Amino acid sequence: MGRGWTKPGQDVRRAQLLEAAIEVFGKKGFYGATTAEIAQVAGLSSRMVFFYFNSKKELYREALQACTRDLMEAITRGMPPPDDIRTFFKMTTRNFIVFLKENSLEVKLLLQSLDALEDPDIRGDMTKIMEDYHLYIFSFLEAARERGTIHEDVIIETATLFILGLVYVISYAEFLDLPWFGKEDEYTFTIGDYFIDAIMMHKA
Repeated sequence: MGRGWTKPGQDVRRAQLLEAAIEVFGKKGFYGATTAEIAQVAGLSSRMVFFYFNSKKELYREALQACTRDLMEAITRGMPPPDDIRTFFKMTTRNFIVFLKENSLEVKLLLQSLDALEDPDIRGDMTKIMEDYHLYIFSFLEAARERGTIHEDVIIETATLFILGLVYVISYAEFLDLPWFGKEDEYTFTIGDYFIDAIMMHKA
């Protein structure tokens, strides 16, 4: 992956463990992974895991946050002016697909976190992540409605849930090798066009 999570002053070994954790947790989930496996992938001894992290759960939670930051940075990269909603939707979708293909284990980690929701801390983390994604999309659509770019009677909550749902469908289709999206994901963008045409002021 080589995402480069090392910050100024941060120990390189800590970043190695975090990257290894994303790989192992992405493949096996929270309960299926072990700290010994993570240390082995990182090329470090098992005791180093607990030198940098208090517990397996703390490492998992930091891995979740790292994946979330990477995904949001990728999605928002090169965003158009806020009044260009059609380009916004297409670029957001394209950026997500590129991120999914290049960093599938990070997306898998986020999806597989469902198996750990019984833990209140992890549940809280995932709730915050989903709320942030929801707010990002909701705020953009709400601002577009206020500018008159989309129909004033569009239910923003419904439109937001449609986009979030599409993200999950794209993710699972990719992981299951389902032939639902054509060359260069043309079907995905066609779906996006239908959606935009439905909420914009003019009819297609």
